Amino acid sequence: MKNLLTITLLFSFFLANAQVQESDSLESKPAIPIDKSLYKKNKFKFSWGVRGGLSKTRVNTTSGDVIQITQSGTPLISNGSVVRDELVSNSAFGNGYQGAIFGRFISGSFYLQPEVIYGSKGGKFDFLDKNGNLLNRVDAKFTAIDVPVLLGIRFRDARIFAGPVVSYALNKNSAFETSLAPYTNENLSKDFLEKPIINGIVGLGFEFKYFFFDFRYEAGIQNYAQTTLGPSNNPKIFNFTTDQFILSIGLIK
Repeated sequence: MKNLLTITLLFSFFLANAQVQESDSLESKPAIPIDKSLYKKNKFKFSWGVRGGLSKTRVNTTSGDVIQITQSGTPLISNGSVVRDELVSNSAFGNGYQGAIFGRFISGSFYLQPEVIYGSKGGKFDFLDKNGNLLNRVDAKFTAIDVPVLLGIRFRDARIFAGPVVSYALNKNSAFETSLAPYTNENLSKDFLEKPIINGIVGLGFEFKYFFFDFRYEAGIQNYAQTTLGPSNNPKIFNFTTDQFILSIGLIK
């Protein structure tokens, strides 16, 4: 009995001493820091980039009769009748270009991308005489600064996006003034293509690390022109919108 008690006391002593040594060993090891950012599912990220591209553009005008006028704003009379021509929208696409800088605010699969674009737009429209013969085919080109704000969704290497674009028309070519002069007495150098308008953009893009390309369509929504055609007592608003297909490449950081 005495020997059994001695063995039990010795076993308890060694067990307690082992637990103390194990506790000291654990306390002596430095704690491993945890990067809590790894557990944030929707980390916010900002990127920026540049892009450039070529476009196919066209203009849309309201087809219909337009009356030539005199300097006093009255209808022009020839051979006893009012001179009426026909304005026709030409569906042919012209060539344009774009250069842009942008920022991208990313959260998970979604992003918001404001841009500043400088580029050219335009197309053609026609004036026909009363017999349907072509009087003048107007090459209607102008430059503009566009500011779109695009909302996009990313999935793997692809993305889709859409949003409004505010367009500030700048310089137009002289064809506008010479073609519209017989039909209006307004000052075309001041009262034409000055008002900012809103269009819409949809597109699809693909990214490969820092390089990307995208294809977008800009639909004309509002009228660029601020002028009227015809006699002063019965003027007709000159409707002028643009559509564009743009293919661009760029770099993003």
